[in-house]
Amino acid sequence: MGESAVRGGAAVKQGQAVKVVVAVGLGLLLLMITQIGIGTGVATLMRRSWPTQTPLEARFENLRIKVEDLPSGWHRGGVQVEDVPGATARFYSFYGASDKTWVKVSQELILYPDPQAAAGAYDKWLAKYTKSWIAPPGLEFTDRADQMHVACLSGYINDQHHYACRAVGLYGDIVVILRGNVFDDRWLTMKDFQAVLEAMDQRIVAILESEE
Repeated sequence: MGESAVRGGAAVKQGQAVKVVVAVGLGLLLLMITQIGIGTGVATLMRRSWPTQTPLEARFENLRIKVEDLPSGWHRGGVQVEDVPGATARFYSFYGASDKTWVKVSQELILYPDPQAAAGAYDKWLAKYTKSWIAPPGLEFTDRADQMHVACLSGYINDQHHYACRAVGLYGDIVVILRGNVFDDRWLTMKDFQAVLEAMDQRIVAILESEE
């Protein structure tokens, strides 16, 4: 075989190799473009399928107590939309024992159109107290609400002595009701309930200050 033939064969092989490299590169490029397109489409569909949080729901979320405000081991329960005339309300529940539904804390957040409407409603909520309600024993809590009243009923649940405590607070256009079953030495003590009250007060005041 002559030298020219050898050079010709090498050139053909080199040309074939270049074509293979180009084909592989184009294939990888098309694969990347396809993956990017699919990823973008999926992300767009997911964004469209996610419910958009309204400013109202965002406000509720910022105002409510969180599970970290409760003792270790507590977990969040459900959220309910409450039907309160002339207002918008949400009801949040938390539980301290998986097998004891009565080891519970709940918070009701009620948003009124303005502070005047909230102040009038606050008096109506307070009217639900009776003479049987007493000051919470051992509670040392200084709030920053416009008005707040905390009281408890002593009783027993499944042979466990407890206080059914309720705090009703007025903060501008907000009425908040915190309820808790407070026990002597477990699950949720009065000091624990006080810590939840303090966390609730701090969160609501911080949000109202940020809205000014």
